[in-house]
Amino acid sequence: MMKKKKKKKKKKKKKKKKKKKKKKKREKNADMRVLPARGALAYSFLNLNYLEQKHCCLKSAFSGKFERQS
Repeated sequence: MMKKKKKKKKKKKKKKKKKKKKKKKREKNADMRVLPARGALAYSFLNLNYLEQKHCCLKSAFSGKFERQS
């Protein structure tokens, strides 16, 4: 019977820890506080307002979802 060859164990490389960047505090605009969320939601909300101003009859079904937070 032939002897089985032993497999060499690979050494795991240590991962370097990434330094976290400190976020600078930004002054919030009054407009941003009114919008429900950052990003896509905020844009869709702005877009809806624009559409409703342009076409007064367009009180869409969406308008309930993106109500202003007061």
